[in-house]
Amino acid sequence: MWDWLRRFFPATRFAQSVTVLAGGTVLAQALVVASSPILTRLYEPEAFGVLAVYSSILSVLLVFGTMRYELAVPLPEDDNVAACLVILAFAILTLVAATAEVGLWAFGDQLATWLNGGALRPYLWLLPVGLLGEGAFQTLSYWAMRKGHFGELARAKIVQVAAMVAVQIGTATFGVGTVGLMVGDTVGRLAGGGMLVIVLGVGGSVALLKRTPMQSVVNVARRYAKFPLVTSWASLLNVVSLQAPIVLLSAFFGIRVAGFYSLAYRVLGLPSAVLGQAAGQVFLTRAAQARRQPERLAALTKGVSLALLGIGLPVFGVIMIAGKELFVLVFGQEWAIAGEHAQVLSLWFMLWLVSSPLSSLLLVREWQGLSLALTVFQLSLRMVAIWLGARMGSSGVAVVLLGAAGVVIALVEFRWFFRAARLPVRDVAGGAARLFGVCAAAMIPVALASATGRLLVVLPAITVSMAGYFWLVLRTGSLLGLAPHQVSTPHGKSST
Repeated sequence: MWDWLRRFFPATRFAQSVTVLAGGTVLAQALVVASSPILTRLYEPEAFGVLAVYSSILSVLLVFGTMRYELAVPLPEDDNVAACLVILAFAILTLVAATAEVGLWAFGDQLATWLNGGALRPYLWLLPVGLLGEGAFQTLSYWAMRKGHFGELARAKIVQVAAMVAVQIGTATFGVGTVGLMVGDTVGRLAGGGMLVIVLGVGGSVALLKRTPMQSVVNVARRYAKFPLVTSWASLLNVVSLQAPIVLLSAFFGIRVAGFYSLAYRVLGLPSAVLGQAAGQVFLTRAAQARRQPERLAALTKGVSLALLGIGLPVFGVIMIAGKELFVLVFGQEWAIAGEHAQVLSLWFMLWLVSSPLSSLLLVREWQGLSLALTVFQLSLRMVAIWLGARMGSSGVAVVLLGAAGVVIALVEFRWFFRAARLPVRDVAGGAARLFGVCAAAMIPVALASATGRLLVVLPAITVSMAGYFWLVLRTGSLLGLAPHQVSTPHGKSST
């Protein structure tokens, strides 16, 4: 795997860090993939819908849980300043969790009614618990990356998912129903956060936190005030724009439809969870180090963009062509609609795999205002898509419009991300176009096989297409723009 990633990514050290994180994430997500066909046969789509709406609410609470101070942890040059940010994030997290518990006790019934999810009401008390676990995990993840503890972070990811899957499958054997999915999700979040607390504490990396005076924490809160005042609202809008479809699909079309969409969303998000998240975490650290070296930052951005696009194209190409058949094979006939959703959403998720890690560039350049503007644009477009689908009375139309909105959003984001990296669009466009061409040619066997409607023909065709694509890309990386990584400067010169 090391040699393979080194062919794609622009720097050996970067590839090594991505490999470590991606390796842990691959193992963690492999557990998710392996358990999904079991879980979809143990739980009904309605149960997945309840979990999806619950997770959407938790995602919104997580933004307020730390007020996004954890995002600033990799930025300071002084470890004492970074330690203050960690302390600050944990203090806010505790306060928000307590407030959420009181709010849900008082208004839980109204919230469940508005979401058309009466089945969700008995599990709302789990939200503050999950918030504490996931908030701790996210905050300590950035501290671990700052200190170079990529192995520890990878192991924590594995523990997080393993605990979740074990509880969800284990409880299902007792016929407990939806509660098994909910409790498993919460236990997994607590296990991940607890693992990082133990590992980083034993390693001595958190010892610095105990020697930090409170006044220093107050000063750091003021220094990085843009994160709660601007970035947190941008993050909130971003989370709402991503989670609103699940919530609104439940409200307009029922919890079952939300379950179908959530499975498609979960499967399509796997490449981003496996590689995009790992690359994004390391990219933030490297980009922060290169922010005063424009040519280095541009070269890094170009290399990562083309690498992620090159890896994601065939994966999402296969889903776009044969998604329905694959979902029926893996998850069962009951999930055919989820496969159809995956087909129409695949182009959006392919672009998202590339754009998500690059969003760190706005943090590095401290362009919080632009980040907020882009997020408002995202939310507005997705809300319009759902509204139009609801007006037409069709969840299928709503999903198609969501996919189209995602593509438009990604293209607009690329323009600004490349500008933040001082990377001319033309330096990426040529390599991207060639990768699309290679992928289109490689997918011909899959398209022909899918037309027969026979899985025994489709599966071998997928294997042949994927193998042919990656063989050609790795053999002709320099022709496709993957190497060497040259970037035009504003003066017309190039940088390697």
